[in-house]
Amino acid sequence: MVAVLLLAPGRPENEEGFTWPLQELLALDKLAHALLFFALTRSLAGSLESLSTPPSSRLSSPLLAAILSLSYGLGLELLQLIVPNREVQLGDAIANFVGVSLYVAWRRLV
Repeated sequence: MVAVLLLAPGRPENEEGFTWPLQELLALDKLAHALLFFALTRSLAGSLESLSTPPSSRLSSPLLAAILSLSYGLGLELLQLIVPNREVQLGDAIANFVGVSLYVAWRRLV
């Protein structure tokens, strides 16, 4: 689902330079990235915890989930180089990092 959302072809500008209204909602785009990667990391951590039986390995599940999520996000950003009307955006990668970091921080508090 994450790959489909992040790799769907973008909408091009028309001849007059009109940009689609969704592009004006940049802040919502970054918020969506952060929430999506928070949820992805939480889901991965839960799956990893259910797979590991020794308690010591459960402690590393959030960290491993964070590494996997960040790697996945970076890979998807780079794949956008070959998708029509899409481009790599540092802001998206930063929003992904923020979402993952918020999960790790939340996990430490809970």
